[in-house]
Amino acid sequence: GQGPIGLLFTQLVKLAGATVITTDKFPSRRELSVQFGASVSLDPSENLADAVKQVSDGRGADLAIVAVPRTDVVSQAFALIRPAGKILLFAQTRLDDWMSVDAGAICMQEKALIGAYSSDITLQDECADLIFSRRVDVRPLISHRLPLEQIGEAISLAANPTETSLKIVVEP
Repeated sequence: GQGPIGLLFTQLVKLAGATVITTDKFPSRRELSVQFGASVSLDPSENLADAVKQVSDGRGADLAIVAVPRTDVVSQAFALIRPAGKILLFAQTRLDDWMSVDAGAICMQEKALIGAYSSDITLQDECADLIFSRRVDVRPLISHRLPLEQIGEAISLAANPTETSLKIVVEP
């Protein structure tokens, strides 16, 4: 997904030197991810396997980052990574959100499923440097600026994102 977190990952992975393929259901977010460094951005309903195989010379992706709070896309991520590839679940923030996982893919193909909720405190200085040097540009992630008088509208928009909403800033 190419919401605010997905777009940050797109920039970070590109900065690390990887070829980035992204997906999002919203065309405007796919366009933004290409501006942020994705080689290609696809509608998740498209044939992602063909695109990944083409970019990876048939191997599959080294890493899939799931930045949407949906467990149903994890099986798709497993299908896109190569043997010994990794999947990072970053947006799974609901407890009791169960899913099925192919144990054979984990054992026989040595695919790894990793979860993370936040960053380590020891990374804060590096993160600040990436942002303040603008190697990671967070400015386009602010989609709406609303005055304090419209805080209700801001909260409603944050709670019910639209295709064009990313981060909402309330200004006094």
